[in-house]
Amino acid sequence: MYDGGESLGIRRFLEKLNDVANLGKWSNDEKVTILKLKLTGIAEEFFLSDPTHSQLTEYNDIARILIGRFEKAVPLSTRLQLFSSCIQGPSESVQEFAARINKLGTQIFQSGNSAQNTAVRNANDQLLQSRFISGLRNDIRRFVLSRDPLNLEESINAALIEEQNMKLNQIASEERSGLSSAQTENPVLSALADRLQEINLRVGRLQEAECRKRQRDERAARYQPPGEMPQASILLQVAPGQEGGMYISGNLLSATITQPPGIHAFARSTVELSAAATEHHRISLQHDYPIKCPIYKIPFNLRNEFRRQIADLEKAGIISKSNSQYNTPALFVKQKEKWRLVLDFRKLNEITVTQDFVIPTLDDILHEISGSNYFSALDMKSAFNQIPLHFADRHKTAFSTPDGDKYQFNRLCFGLKNSPKAFQSIAQEVLGDLLHHGALVYIDDIILFTKTIDEHFELLGKVFERFERIHLKFNPSKCQFLTKSCKFLGFVVTPEGILIDKDKSVSINEFPVPKDQKQIKSFLGCCNFYRRYIKNFAKRALPLTNLLRKDTPFEWTSETQEAFDDIKKAILNPPVLALPDQNAELQITTDASSRGIGAVLEQRYPNSEVKPLYFFSKKLNPSQSKYNATVLEFFAIYTALNFFRPFLLGRKFKVFTDHKPLAGFLSNKNPSSKILRWKLALEEFNYDIHYIRGSLNSVADHLSRYINNITIALPDSKDLINMQREDSVLSTIIQKIDQNDVSPQISNYFINGEGLLCHLSKRPSRSPRSNTTRKQVCIPHCLKAKILESVHSEYGGHLKFFKTYHRLSENFFWHNMYKDTKNFVRSCTICLSRKNAFKIPPAPHQLVEQSTEPGETCHMDIFGPLKPRLKVIAMFYL
Repeated sequence: MYDGGESLGIRRFLEKLNDVANLGKWSNDEKVTILKLKLTGIAEEFFLSDPTHSQLTEYNDIARILIGRFEKAVPLSTRLQLFSSCIQGPSESVQEFAARINKLGTQIFQSGNSAQNTAVRNANDQLLQSRFISGLRNDIRRFVLSRDPLNLEESINAALIEEQNMKLNQIASEERSGLSSAQTENPVLSALADRLQEINLRVGRLQEAECRKRQRDERAARYQPPGEMPQASILLQVAPGQEGGMYISGNLLSATITQPPGIHAFARSTVELSAAATEHHRISLQHDYPIKCPIYKIPFNLRNEFRRQIADLEKAGIISKSNSQYNTPALFVKQKEKWRLVLDFRKLNEITVTQDFVIPTLDDILHEISGSNYFSALDMKSAFNQIPLHFADRHKTAFSTPDGDKYQFNRLCFGLKNSPKAFQSIAQEVLGDLLHHGALVYIDDIILFTKTIDEHFELLGKVFERFERIHLKFNPSKCQFLTKSCKFLGFVVTPEGILIDKDKSVSINEFPVPKDQKQIKSFLGCCNFYRRYIKNFAKRALPLTNLLRKDTPFEWTSETQEAFDDIKKAILNPPVLALPDQNAELQITTDASSRGIGAVLEQRYPNSEVKPLYFFSKKLNPSQSKYNATVLEFFAIYTALNFFRPFLLGRKFKVFTDHKPLAGFLSNKNPSSKILRWKLALEEFNYDIHYIRGSLNSVADHLSRYINNITIALPDSKDLINMQREDSVLSTIIQKIDQNDVSPQISNYFINGEGLLCHLSKRPSRSPRSNTTRKQVCIPHCLKAKILESVHSEYGGHLKFFKTYHRLSENFFWHNMYKDTKNFVRSCTICLSRKNAFKIPPAPHQLVEQSTEPGETCHMDIFGPLKPRLKVIAMFYL
């Protein structure tokens, strides 16, 4: 019966009536009669309301009128939108979802004009298959994509298989949880289980060969049909590691772990890798014109290795033969003790559309593991080569070999623009709720961290289960399990804090002396990765960065060599940086000088212990170096707070500075326009500025005014002669003098009777002996600090800069002596501790009684000094 309501659509009603008519082989008159009898309610009233309806004798004419009246008019665009947004519900089965997709597709195919119907029917199966796979739940869709189905029927069958497997896994998990619960309640069962586990481990050691054979057989059976999932064993090779941890190494100890067959967590070679059950990666280009690049020549002695790697990749299904018009050059790159095949995708990357995904920063990752005691580091085996590449984009990765063969990648490869982002998004999706709750991932490196061992074992089980489910495999030789100190991304993570990996620091220490600007950039790039550990990195690297200026000739001097060695030494002996603790109080200490600004972010614990979190320094440009003292000190605060913003925002903290006028600066209502802008920009922070004496501000002060440790002892004349001849700059001058060089640069130098290199210069005009020459001993670079210490500190009484420089220049000379002396005096710790110590306090204000007689009151003051005398000012009140 059809009453015209929406519970049963008119088309569905007519379809059912047609099915019955075809089964009973009704004639047209019989179909018309039955149709009229089945109409009730609104439908019957509509049909009888028009006399012309009763005159119709053809069944199709009556059906067309009923459809026109009771079927809602839905535009084709709307139906397509409903079809494209159809997804599987949380409790909807695969069979139900497939039926719903077919129904929506049928509605689209039966609407529109004949041209549209013809176009849609030609793409019927492909359209339905694409919508069906895209709408599946993530866990089922990944499995279906890994099977590469050819049509809709194969896609539905694959989805049904994965749905059945998931149900079986859930049942097995419930059974295991029930058994675990029973063991916990029954101590006898628990003891028996522990004993069986011990026996199982011993048997595993004796049956290593059998386990290896079983592992190979299981790997051959890649996918299992739905049904009962028997238990199987795989062999994990583990060995004791340092500090109580365990590392997979390939010998010494074997253990048998139960898991579903055909799924493996580790791969030792490229051949063992399979395509992961993830979405196929797409390479979207700005245009479709093929990129063709000439091939690179491979050295003859490496061609056999090149062919071997190509064969392994082809055997693993990572690459296959190609006839693509694209071509990317391949080359070999030295990597430690082996050669690695890479492709130069620079031309292809230039036209590749960037994937919209943000990879977390290293600081965000490392600072989330605070408070953990146990760590594990997992590394994927050729991570990119496990992600399938969409068949429509594989030809874009084609490359040629020296033998004339052409291949293309079937999976994601190293060097593509979006490869890191693609794998990062997949890894984050797999970890799911574990991300930021014991697990962090940076592209293909994963770190697990917990407070207790039990939590760590539970976390490891969850991580392995999730990655095994989509067939992603780890590299056993690079994994670390259950350690107290874990190497991760070039750092060593410990419960106490973060250290620089010694292997990395040794590599930097072995860096050769740069020969050009490119090598300087390479060295500074390596060191910049660890600059958070280096106090005053910007100041220390200043001689090197000055060589990178435009139109600056490359001249390697003793000053640049000293800076080069100093940075190496700082990286070899780094401090331990604490991990952020929400229970500790944050504080920042800043300082500034005309050359740079420095700051240190520290944590003050309840026991008053203070530990550094981060060191920061910045080189000033010429305009910034001209700021006055107050502006420069506040600029240091402004820059430091913005740099440490992720740590500070939302927390109250203190800022310490040795510039006393800033202590009450936040309440100043009339600051300069420049400071006012900075002050308004810092309104989002909750902080107080506190004054700290310069003698107590040694850390930040040294960040902005760094000098090396110095000694007092001075050499005799013979040792000084040898030092001059060993100095790179002075030895060149001595050599030119010996060759009777008469150039203007050498004319002011001479060698005295004792063999010492000396310098002639005129005294300044304000000197008592102005316009007279003075003979100065040339000081080698290694003695500069000793001479400065001796003249200023030991015998000089810590005089100010001009007096120290005047005394120094009477007897000694070296290039940039004026600048070095100024920096030395400014950084003297004793002078800093005495800063403002002898400042005369202002006289107290006093009320003076008003005089009653002329000349009764006299006020006097001393004005001066005015060379060569003082003046007395007297004022009489009449």
